[in-house]
Amino acid sequence: MTNRPRQLRFPYKPAADESLCGALAAACHDSRVRSIKQVLSNGGVRVFDPGQVQVARPQVLDAVATIMKVNAAQLSSHGYTPMTRNMLALADVVVPRKVIELRRRRVGPLSLMKQPHHRAAWLNRLLPYCPESLELLVDACPSCGPLQWRYARGIGNCDHCGALIAPSGSASLAAALADDYRQAANLMSHQEDVGAEAIKALPSCIQRFSRTTLLATLLRAGIVFSSQRSWFAIHKLIEQPPTVVAQVICAGARMLRGWPHSIRTEVSALTDAMADDLVAYDALRNDLRWLTGRTSEGAELFSIALSTLDGRTADVFATGEAPYYTTTQVSRLLNISSRELKHLRDAGVVRYDKLPSEQRTRARYHSKDIDELVNLLRDCMTAGAAGAALDVPVYAVDQIAKAGYIEAVDDPRVHALRGHQVVKQSVEALVDRLRKGALQASPPSTADRLEKVLAAFPGEKPWGAAIGALLRYGARYYLPQGDLAVRRIMVDPAVVSTFQRGRAWYSGSGVGVTHIALRDAAEVLGSSFPEAVAAVNSAGLAIVRYGPGKGVCRDGLRRLAGEMAFVREVAAYTGSHHRAVYSELTRHGVPRVHGGWCRRMLVQLGLVSGSSPPPSPMADAMTTGR
Repeated sequence: MTNRPRQLRFPYKPAADESLCGALAAACHDSRVRSIKQVLSNGGVRVFDPGQVQVARPQVLDAVATIMKVNAAQLSSHGYTPMTRNMLALADVVVPRKVIELRRRRVGPLSLMKQPHHRAAWLNRLLPYCPESLELLVDACPSCGPLQWRYARGIGNCDHCGALIAPSGSASLAAALADDYRQAANLMSHQEDVGAEAIKALPSCIQRFSRTTLLATLLRAGIVFSSQRSWFAIHKLIEQPPTVVAQVICAGARMLRGWPHSIRTEVSALTDAMADDLVAYDALRNDLRWLTGRTSEGAELFSIALSTLDGRTADVFATGEAPYYTTTQVSRLLNISSRELKHLRDAGVVRYDKLPSEQRTRARYHSKDIDELVNLLRDCMTAGAAGAALDVPVYAVDQIAKAGYIEAVDDPRVHALRGHQVVKQSVEALVDRLRKGALQASPPSTADRLEKVLAAFPGEKPWGAAIGALLRYGARYYLPQGDLAVRRIMVDPAVVSTFQRGRAWYSGSGVGVTHIALRDAAEVLGSSFPEAVAAVNSAGLAIVRYGPGKGVCRDGLRRLAGEMAFVREVAAYTGSHHRAVYSELTRHGVPRVHGGWCRRMLVQLGLVSGSSPPPSPMADAMTTGR
């Protein structure tokens, strides 16, 4: 009759290198309990296979510790921690879950004769040979088939018939491979002290890297540079014959122990042998990229070895200290697409060298040029962003830059990649100047917003000249509450009259604004948004894609504004209500033009500003921006 206690009869103390599932099986055997699964079930642990306790969650691990009458903290160091669905943590090293065998029990009969406990290394499918005895691990009984974890008849016995498992008849691992094989096994150990000693045995230049990165490099380098070199992923490596797996593991360990000279020698030999074979070179380049594991730490590890090789391979792992960047690195640093990078090359504004390739264009880029461009892009902003910071139309940014109050970026690399840009610091400086120059008192009741004052000017409003008047001629102005918004600056009444006597201000291009957004076209025409769209369509101006929305040609809009005016401009110029203005225009029979009113007739009637020079010094400052 099978004994089924909730706790085992005797406590069990696992060995340092023992697996958790092996310790549970040994504890059940010592307490004369046959069914491991039944013991777990009686203790409140429900698992499909007893081997799954090796990756048990903390709650399950506490229940297993209670069953075995041991301390849970002591037992936790023998288990593996699930990180994700596909990854496990063995102390401070992360491995793919598939490399850990939990259903079939693998044993080393020769090692069991010395210490009768199940080694954790035997769970690792990347280690087909026992690291101690170098014998091929056995996972099946000649009579009953695969060894499992269901019954506790002894670690070295078949769990069905109870027969003692004999050592494998296959040859052991060659003695010449023993050191490399044990180095790899120690690097994958679940014991942190063993893993730390394995890292200390490696060259000092790579001891600072994590065990996970070193192990991944070992496995990938072993796959690429072993004599059994072929392109298969790590999860497929465990399906290969034991001799192939051991050969790959030892080749990777040998490569890691000789870092960086070992990989330099291998890559140099391959590049010398392939001569100008582009297909072979592209294959090697893909192998080298795969070796990094697509991680920054992996790339840094390889840059130690490959930064001084010939031009075809040096660029693959170039860093900020190296003379070159790869195409991928440039795209990431500048946050651009391959099409934008091609445009940068075609513009001839960055230095680059073409690399041999049979298919797509490959190149390496001089790091100095790219680093300078990264810094330039970090310190600049678009005209739209500058307009949003100041709360002015985008074309106003063009005027302000032309007047010299903000600085336009004058660099062909920036122009080729991002178009015209504005120096971010100059915008911040202008904001600071406007804040410091504002009066701290409350504005008088007669003060008005700057955007309303500028509405009296025909066409594009003279934002650049207005800011010049505020900053350089002591014009009295007040800031609204909250963040700075140039539109809402309150202007002293004495300045309003000088503004209204000014004329339209436009003086070339400061940041290359060739189109005006439709939302700003309404301000230029002095109309509502629907009226502006109707007028643009009536005049036959093309509406095109512009920034995040749509826009219209700047020169065409200026010509349209010279032919017509809307009620809003007349009302602002005369100081009348828009309803009274409409009645007055109708009474005088002013002709309609593209939904608005004929500007030439309005000028004759004195209802809008004419083209004569402004009479006062302040208005002159508004016109010239000086």
